[in-house]
Amino acid sequence: MRTLFWSDLRKEKLLATYLDRCYRRNGIQIKRYNDAESQRNGLDVRLEKDGKTFIVDEKAQLHYLNKSLPTFSLELSLMTNGTERPGWFFDPAKRTEVYSFVFDIHLTNGVERLERHEDIASANIVLVNRARLKNTLAEAGLTEILLRRMCNELRNSGDDRRSVRSPGVRVMLSKDLAEQPVNLLVLRRHLEEIGQVLAPC
Repeated sequence: MRTLFWSDLRKEKLLATYLDRCYRRNGIQIKRYNDAESQRNGLDVRLEKDGKTFIVDEKAQLHYLNKSLPTFSLELSLMTNGTERPGWFFDPAKRTEVYSFVFDIHLTNGVERLERHEDIASANIVLVNRARLKNTLAEAGLTEILLRRMCNELRNSGDDRRSVRSPGVRVMLSKDLAEQPVNLLVLRRHLEEIGQVLAPC
């Protein structure tokens, strides 16, 4: 498990170098934060454009390289030492204002593993305001109260998924992972509709 953690951390750093280039090419100024406290508080990078600054948490589909997925997982809750606590989407301690959702991470031809930032050939980035995302879900009936209740029901029922109305696809419990997270799968097209799709890099 520890080896997997360090592998994921290394991939995140390689991706960050690629993302910084993408932000700059889209006319966005950046300040990246690498300290542990900032990371815990949902602050990966501060983006600035047209005089406006946003605290951004980057969420990337690094476990699905060379694939294009129609959904993105929002972490609703997880277990720590036998206690359920809010996932990053509902965690009130997070300072996040905007999510940078990274889809379609493709490697260059002939490359099978991400070892260098130059190995990334392309990726698609959607910037989504956190409050707006929560509001649109609530307007569709997926309030925080309802989603928290569904998390509890899943953990107590023995089921591992529940279908929900659009823009959510389903709520899923990952029993095979150590923290047993419950995630809401949200349609990618919904994120693109309410967010800003950056020009390809």
